[in-house]
Amino acid sequence: MITTEKSAIGSEKNGSGSEKSSEKTTVITTEKIVRLMKANPYITNKELAEVCGITEDGVYWNTKKLKKNNRIRRIGGDKDGCQHSYISILR
Repeated sequence: MITTEKSAIGSEKNGSGSEKSSEKTTVITTEKIVRLMKANPYITNKELAEVCGITEDGVYWNTKKLKKNNRIRRIGGDKDGCQHSYISILR
């Protein structure tokens, strides 16, 4: 029983460490996306995914987070079906 309790405590410590690590990775990824968008405002999600080493869904999640935090905003309408840039870096 004591062994189980120690294992549970160890897991909690590892869990919070991984959480901090994943937060740091997320920050690095979002900053990389911002840099890539600055360099090429017309870069696609597919290209961002390839360069960042994440899925297109991951790029979507990160850009959604960047928009929510007012780091980027979409330029141009979304009704004509054309590729538009998200890059208007606000900070």
